[in-house]
Amino acid sequence: MRLCSYSDRCSGCKVCVLTCALSNHGLNNPKLGSVSILPRFPEPGLFELGVCTKCGACRDACPVGAIQEQANGFYRVDPSLCVGCGVCVEECPQKVIRMIPESNVAFTCVGCGECVKYCPKEAIVDLDGEVKRV
Repeated sequence: MRLCSYSDRCSGCKVCVLTCALSNHGLNNPKLGSVSILPRFPEPGLFELGVCTKCGACRDACPVGAIQEQANGFYRVDPSLCVGCGVCVEECPQKVIRMIPESNVAFTCVGCGECVKYCPKEAIVDLDGEVKRV
């Protein structure tokens, strides 16, 4: 799966963010979603949408090697190795890595495709066609 985001389609509703948080953390908390939706200032109603592009910047930036590439090309943070420094968060060009507040451990997109399935505007798509909207 290769995710692609189309900011011009994004309405800022955050369905993708909440779906991600629910699917991966079991919580309805937008701070736990690995999708970035940022307002375009000073253009009201327009948003910059970010998804993991599997660039590896997070892995390369991690000073303790806590981020490893998975078989699907996405990256996983090993919570037993993560020291919570936040360097990966700062270095992610798409701004999709988050810190779990309770544990101060980083997490990122695992490639589950739930954001693709539920985005009502089709602003996030799977370029490989493996994941379809519901």
